[in-house]
Amino acid sequence: MPFLSIILHEQGLSDAQTNVALTANGLAALFSPLIISHFADRLFAMRHLLSVLIGATTLLCPLWLFVNTLGLALFTTFVFFSLLMPAISMLDAYTIGAVAFLTLLFSASSAKKSVVAAHDN
Repeated sequence: MPFLSIILHEQGLSDAQTNVALTANGLAALFSPLIISHFADRLFAMRHLLSVLIGATTLLCPLWLFVNTLGLALFTTFVFFSLLMPAISMLDAYTIGAVAFLTLLFSASSAKKSVVAAHDN
């Protein structure tokens, strides 16, 4: 979230409290891949896990409007980024795979049209 510090400051947190709350972003970056990768490898298919992560992150967004204490800010920031970071990582890999597949499909289709056009001449 690009303006998270502004949102937290407008909710009544001081600059120091906002900075402390934003450290939860780094903690989430350290610990969430360990937990989420366990679920991704053992319990869920990637598409289902990605849907759950993105859906939970979306449902968590309105909670920022009710953050007014440091404890709630730390909790919300940690949970939000714990769900968001692995989703972005998996989405990138999934998107790259989909783009590679579509590129391969398009190039195969183009090659087929070229061969058919050369055969007709």
